[in-house]
Amino acid sequence: MLLHSQVILQGFYWDVPVNNKAKEGIWYNHLNSQLDYLESIGISGIWLPPPSKGNWGIHDMGYGIYDHYDLGEFNQNGTISTRFGTRQQLNQLVNKAHQHNIEVYADVVLNHMYSFQNKDLESNPVLKNYLLTRSKKTAGYPVNELRFVVEMQANQKLNIFLKNTVNTRIEDGYRLKVSNEPSMDNASKIFHPILTKNNPYGYWEGLVDNEMQIQYQINRNPRMKLWLQLEVLDKNLNWGDQTNGITISSITDESGKELNWEVYSYTGIKPASQKMTWNYADFHPSDSDDYLVNYPDTAGIIANSKLFGHDFDHQSKNVQKQLTLWGHWLMNEVKYDGVRLDFVNGIEPQFIHDWTNNVISDSGFCVSEFFTYSIDQISLWNKEINQENKANVQSFDFPLKKLLTDMCNDSTGGFDMSQLLNAGLISQLPSDRIITFAENHDTGKEHDKWIVKDWQMAYAYILFHQPTPCIFYSHLFPTVQTDFNTKIDKVKVDECLPTMIEKLLKVRYVLQGEAMIDSTVINSNQYIVYRKGINDFGGAFLMLSKCGSKNITLNISSFIKDNGDEVYINVLNPEEKVRSSNQVLQFGNVSRGASVWMKEQDYAKTFKLIK
Repeated sequence: MLLHSQVILQGFYWDVPVNNKAKEGIWYNHLNSQLDYLESIGISGIWLPPPSKGNWGIHDMGYGIYDHYDLGEFNQNGTISTRFGTRQQLNQLVNKAHQHNIEVYADVVLNHMYSFQNKDLESNPVLKNYLLTRSKKTAGYPVNELRFVVEMQANQKLNIFLKNTVNTRIEDGYRLKVSNEPSMDNASKIFHPILTKNNPYGYWEGLVDNEMQIQYQINRNPRMKLWLQLEVLDKNLNWGDQTNGITISSITDESGKELNWEVYSYTGIKPASQKMTWNYADFHPSDSDDYLVNYPDTAGIIANSKLFGHDFDHQSKNVQKQLTLWGHWLMNEVKYDGVRLDFVNGIEPQFIHDWTNNVISDSGFCVSEFFTYSIDQISLWNKEINQENKANVQSFDFPLKKLLTDMCNDSTGGFDMSQLLNAGLISQLPSDRIITFAENHDTGKEHDKWIVKDWQMAYAYILFHQPTPCIFYSHLFPTVQTDFNTKIDKVKVDECLPTMIEKLLKVRYVLQGEAMIDSTVINSNQYIVYRKGINDFGGAFLMLSKCGSKNITLNISSFIKDNGDEVYINVLNPEEKVRSSNQVLQFGNVSRGASVWMKEQDYAKTFKLIK
């Protein structure tokens, strides 16, 4: 596929609709019905959501991955279908897309997986040691995700000690639940406090200053396994930081003898597909020398941060083998043409290098999500990954996305349009290593990252320039986006944006090569660049203006062969025309926004060439 004709659609947004009543995903069938249109406007590839069953079934967007090989075939986590549909519907979508000459890319989650299912609980001696001995330099493990277990004799009294093993001067609260099974459903029926205030709901609340002791006594039942869940509260007994260091530090009998108690984690994962099994050695912290760190605000590569779910230890031979085999299965069995790599910030670069070199063919597509606005960090990572790698691993241009957002949302006139020259990753990476975008599912669910107006300016930029652009589904098919956190903030693009995108795609198809500039017409108020045309097409000019300008003079002699007295048309508004005179185009009043100019005859050929 020629680079100039490559255009990707992100084929989903956050919280796409599902059939809740039938517990079925509908998205694959929905996309299937749109393939005729997508082919007609020149979409060459569709980035699909994560295909595997998530921990929360149809309510999981796929990033809470549970069973890698369950693409909507097994009745687990409440449904057979994934959020997006069944394996059969996915196969139908992939096959039909290929019939329409559209490639299909899987969203691949390699950083983590999730389980909070009782069947996956296993004794985890590494975590018990970690809770008791970790230092302030390391990050905590969320204690609410664990269960503490001890064998209790009939009518036996227990002394349970709670302690903040890291921050002894911080006063925080706790809630301790006890039950005869790990779900805590029986917590209110069997146990009651002895030395603290009577609480009919089967849990105890209080403050932990340094160390405290709680005594329990079984009311009924013979010898049994006692399950305890600890939740951290703040000093006002509201939900607190679960990683702050509070833990059960000791369990003794009435005489003070230490009992054999264990810590259980949800890491003994046994999915229904039976093609993978996992245990605590596959996740951080995986052994006594391993530890967790907090993910920094400055981004960068942090491979042992429990930011999402159970964080894979990619130095585990089992993890390396299983995730690589799964990658081959996606390519060979499901017939994906490439992948989008989720959250590579959390994975050792060597693993990404080896996985892509092993799984992705030299003609396969691969783009990575390194979510940072630092050009240097993404560029250095990309160069490292691509050394001696048969795959061409591309990177999403987050720095450019941030700049385009600032440009579009500028309401004061303070944005400097000259920043657009060689903006983003193109300043350090070749164009075939870059994927540009205006919005995606992550930025689209957080209102502080939204473009909220003048979307056409962003799309004019990314569709005109050389790197492969990725169009956001909710921009091509105007859809209300709601902030995932506030549930109040909403945004929707102008209804005319899809038509403008279609026009820009037709122009892109007849352009080639890098953008050419005349520095005398790029300034704080305007950005003007030219790209050559293919075959006998004369090329086109892109003009972006942040505010009304008058009398813009553009000398085109070094860009395009002009015979004088030729008419140029604004593709985005064909009623706007300008006539050349002595190799010069003279523009009168230029309003804020985007315009793309072609010779009149090229315009006619372009919009006849691609229907």
